Amino acid sequence: MKIFKILQKTFFIFIILSLLMPAGFISAENDLQILFHDFFQDFINLYPEWGVETGITEDMGYSLRRDTLNDISYDTALREINMYEDYLKKLNAIESKNLSEPEKCDYDVLKWYLEIMIEKKDFLNHDYLVTHMFDIPLWTITNLVEYQNVNTKGDTEAYIKKLSLFDYKMNQLVERVKEQEEANIIPPKKIFERVDKTILNQIPDTLKNCELYKSFERKIKGAKLSDKEKRDYLAGLEEEFSAASLKDKTVSGISNMKQVFLSADELNTVVMQGGYNLYNINGGRISVAEAKGVYYITEKTSGRRIAKKIILLY
Repeated sequence: MKIFKILQKTFFIFIILSLLMPAGFISAENDLQILFHDFFQDFINLYPEWGVETGITEDMGYSLRRDTLNDISYDTALREINMYEDYLKKLNAIESKNLSEPEKCDYDVLKWYLEIMIEKKDFLNHDYLVTHMFDIPLWTITNLVEYQNVNTKGDTEAYIKKLSLFDYKMNQLVERVKEQEEANIIPPKKIFERVDKTILNQIPDTLKNCELYKSFERKIKGAKLSDKEKRDYLAGLEEEFSAASLKDKTVSGISNMKQVFLSADELNTVVMQGGYNLYNINGGRISVAEAKGVYYITEKTSGRRIAKKIILLY
């Protein structure tokens, strides 16, 4: 499923480089240009963090909320697929034979992209939401540190508000992980160990060593604010990092997700179906010959096989 994320990034780079046009430059007669514009607007309405990361501005003809995080609920993921289906219908209604060669190329690329992304519909819970790369908690932190500007009062308040929503997003993530467990989609515990270390490096015990705080402090120095306003906003950010705040919520969220996964410390071997690389939970290899078309878990203590189906995706 990571291929969908890579495809998504590649496609939106393609849009930005060749198809994003300020609204004033879009011909009212060009249905394809309007469709591209509306599609991207609807997408960043669903996932505003994408818009921030790709550098979308109002000058490009788009509106973007910079003070909120992506909704990662299953319902939103389903709305995303429904949006793709809706735009594919609109695209198919355009007479492609009347398009110029460059427009026909754009048409074909968008159609291909929409058709590929619609294929996710039956597999919305088959992707690891917590990994050592591209995962939701790390992406949120990176988005704030690397891409969120702090130039004005509005920017400053948006940064702090997004930080205050982090625990809500973590709770959504825990719920999605529970849904995955119910569907027997369970990642190796080593993923959580890696995520633990990486996230907590970003959210240490002291503000002095916290990249989220240091990034905000660097950015606000150049903001169009009075010295008093800067001090007040820094104090507001410090409040978000209070004893029962971001770090504790993050640790609690990851801990809750760990508990979902069948107490992985008590398990040893997971056998996968098919000719893929096979691993046990502790990272050792299992021979392909052991995969007999059945999924098993083996208890570490007794070696007894448990009749529990598990699907691992790599």
